[in-house]
Order: sequence, then structure tokens, then C-alpha cells
Amino acid sequence: ITLANLNRRTMMTTPAQSNFRVLAILVVRTRDGSIQFIRGANCEQGYIGGAICAERAAICQLRFLEGYSIQKVVVVTDSKDPLSPGALCREFMVSVSTDPSNTLVVMGDCFDEVIIECPLSALWPHPYLFRLQNRNSLVAFASKWALENKVLPSLVVDPEVPDFEIFTALHKEAYSCLEKERFELIHPLRLAAAVHFSDGSTETAWQLKGLEYGCTLDPVSQLLSFMERRRTQYKSTSAFICQTCTISATHTDYQTVSNDIVLENSVTPTYIVMTDQFGICHAPFAQARSLLSEHGYGNAKVLVHDVSGVLVVARASELLPLPPGNAKFLSHDDFA
Repeated sequence: ITLANLNRRTMMTTPAQSNFRVLAILVVRTRDGSIQFIRGANCEQGYIGGAICAERAAICQLRFLEGYSIQKVVVVTDSKDPLSPGALCREFMVSVSTDPSNTLVVMGDCFDEVIIECPLSALWPHPYLFRLQNRNSLVAFASKWALENKVLPSLVVDPEVPDFEIFTALHKEAYSCLEKERFELIHPLRLAAAVHFSDGSTETAWQLKGLEYGCTLDPVSQLLSFMERRRTQYKSTSAFICQTCTISATHTDYQTVSNDIVLENSVTPTYIVMTDQFGICHAPFAQARSLLSEHGYGNAKVLVHDVSGVLVVARASELLPLPPGNAKFLSHDDFA
């Protein structure tokens, strides 16, 4: 933590939009048994959606190592409190860790006084099932996985699963949209999603692939525009945004507050399903998890195949769990 803060303080500039510095150090064991420290810092451009976090900046440098295993991820910021890696960082770290349960995330304050640790697996439940596959192996792996776990495109949800009838119908609706997703030459996996609202209506979306992969729009994030349109009455826009940030900054029940600022007379999302061409149900990716939790949709129920092939239902807020102890999420208060 002391080394990370020393590196943070020596940065020549702060990020352009947040003016908030984050420094990450990966503690990596290389193939010959030696330990290396790989550092990275957050960086921002004019458009905030193009920002890159410190953890991902550090991870990109791992490609210059022939063989490695990540032992620890150390994160410090300008905050007086330890801050947790965000959704994009968590997802990216899990994608390069073969054993997230044995990869330790260490979060420290800016004074080297408070240190909080937890396994990476605790920060990212229901990771992407194909995260360790490359493009050439993905289709064969997914097909075999579906066969072994008896997953069919015409998925019939087990009656023991809560609200199985709604989820079965929603999966069928999402799966029917897969044919609308084009450009399999860009990447072979197709994805589509459907959302069921409290008034009984549904909406669907499918993945829009970009030639530059980072420009791709996942289907659940696209469904958020439909969710926003169905909000008909806000108590207060400023209270909705800032109250959430203030509450997360004092580490009270962030999810409960953000999800309960559900507004009178609004139609809310109740069930979400995202599927691929094999019928496998995936948890939303980082961008969607973050926006669902931060914008008051955390109570929506999501159907997911877990790593053992069992269908489970999780609240959207449960897919982005609070960090342990006194660690917090980054909040609006940190930019003040």
C-alpha cells in the first residue's frame, strides 16, 4: 500500500474529467518463480465512457510476460477511505485470473493507514462462463458445455426455479432475436436479451458488434434505455443521483437505497434474461451490472447458468456486491 501511494503521489497529472487518481499494482509470480510489480494508473479522455481504470491499465502490460500468475491486486486512490475496484475492473481481473478465489484484492486509503483485503471471487459472482476461451476455441467449448449440462436452445426452466414460467417465456423471446445479430465474422458468439416489466410488457435487444471490440454494445445495456423511458415520475433527479453517492460514501446500504428510489407510478423491470445461440443464460456484463445497480434497477431478477450448469436467479444488485468491511465504491463525493 505504501509503495502504491508513493507511485500515486508522483503522477505528473490527474485524470482529465474526474481529477481523481487511482493507482494499481499487480503482484505477479512469473514462470521462473520471481515476483514482479506491475503498475497502472487510471486515464480519461474528453468523453467519460472512454476512460480506462488503473487495474486494466496494469493488466494490459501482462502480455509482455511469457508466463505469470496474479497473486495480489493492490489498489489505492486519492480517497481517505479504501475504495473497491469498479465493475469493469472486477470483470477484467477475473478474465485473466485462472483462480479468482486465490487472487487477493488489497484496498488501501491514501494515508497508508487502513487496509482491507478480500478474494477477487467475492467481488464478481457469476463470471462470464467463457472468459478463459479464445476466439478459436469458444464455439467448441460452448457447444460441449451446453451438451454436458443438458442446455437446449428451447430452454424450459425447471419448475423449482422461482417464476419459472416467466423466465421460460422470456428466454424464448430473447432467443428468437439472435437471428437479428449480424457479423459473426467479427466474433462467433451471438447474444440477445429480454426484460419483463411490472406492467407485463417486454422488450428485447441483441448485441451490436463493433469492428473495434471495445465499441460493442451488449444487449442488457441496450435494454436500459427502455427501462429509463418507463420511468414516469421522479421525486427529484438531484436527490436520486447525489443521495446514492452520499450514501455509498458513508457505506450504508447502498443497494437498498439506490434500488428503493423507485419512483411513484413508474413501470419497473422485474425479470431479465440474456442468452447465447446455445441457449446458455449469462449474467450481465460489467457495464450493465453497474448501471442496473446505480440507477435503481437492482431489484430486477436475473436468470443465470452458474459454473456447474445449474439455473439460478439473482437480483441485479447481487451481481455487483458491496466490498467488505469499510471499503466503499467510488462515489460522486470523491469528485467533489
